[in-house]
Amino acid sequence: MGCITVSLLLYTLIVFSKEVQVTISDLVDPESNDECLREFFYKGVPPIYMNTGGESDKFICQKYKGKKYFFTRYSTRHKIPIYSAYKIEFDNKIISNKRPSWRIEKQLNSNQTKNKDYLNSGFQKGHLNPKYHNQNISENRIKATFTLTNAVPMTGEANNEWFQVAEKPLFYKMRIYCSFPDATRYIIVGVIPAFTKNERNINIPNYIWSAAYCDTNSSKIDNWSFGYLMDTHTTFHAKGAITGLQQKLTDLTGSRVEIFNTTNSNQEDSPFDLQKRPRKPIINVCPKPKRKRHRPELVNNCK
Repeated sequence: MGCITVSLLLYTLIVFSKEVQVTISDLVDPESNDECLREFFYKGVPPIYMNTGGESDKFICQKYKGKKYFFTRYSTRHKIPIYSAYKIEFDNKIISNKRPSWRIEKQLNSNQTKNKDYLNSGFQKGHLNPKYHNQNISENRIKATFTLTNAVPMTGEANNEWFQVAEKPLFYKMRIYCSFPDATRYIIVGVIPAFTKNERNINIPNYIWSAAYCDTNSSKIDNWSFGYLMDTHTTFHAKGAITGLQQKLTDLTGSRVEIFNTTNSNQEDSPFDLQKRPRKPIINVCPKPKRKRHRPELVNNCK
């Protein structure tokens, strides 16, 4: 066997081994009293959201090495998750920054995206349950989020903007205001699929949203909640009360939305008007001339 043939064979085996890394989770009946529902949803009740029904949606109790970490409703028709639900926990463990490999869900067979669908597509894998919200807990908890059933196609700009306007502020708001003993922090991150698919038969969502609920487990402190929404094309976004987010999602999807089976909120109702994140102005600093004779055209635009 020639060197070229051996090289091609090794390359194929490497690519194939990366592609077929699988995870085995549980498919759950959303109408049941399953333990996974009780674990990751407030009062064990999934949201009322885009209830299309039928066999196209799979409800996955996401596991890694036999342990459950979060819950995903996955659309095999769109080949993207509709939402992922999880809880935020806090710890100070030092975890490796090495990026885990992506996996596919064994039970979905061909009804899901693959790594190759993202190659040269112009889109990144956008986590719904993000690595950032699982930091400093355990390496396996982070690895659990790297399943393609937890990712939607997003442009690099949209992926970065979502981190800045939603993922990061949500995490720190929970750390500051909902990190006391006995508190439970429920998070749901979802999308609104587009009407069409790309050339690879994958849906590129039009909107991404997140909702957070602080269950204080106390009679002295009220529960509270808030949410975020972003247009993935323009990156215009909004934040505010859950009731406002629910109404906006209802308007956009054409069907009633109820996220946490409650209306508790610490914010006044306000319309979810999408707007661009303000940018800090760029200030040009004049360079100090090294010689008496310098080129004035280099500093004409300095302030």
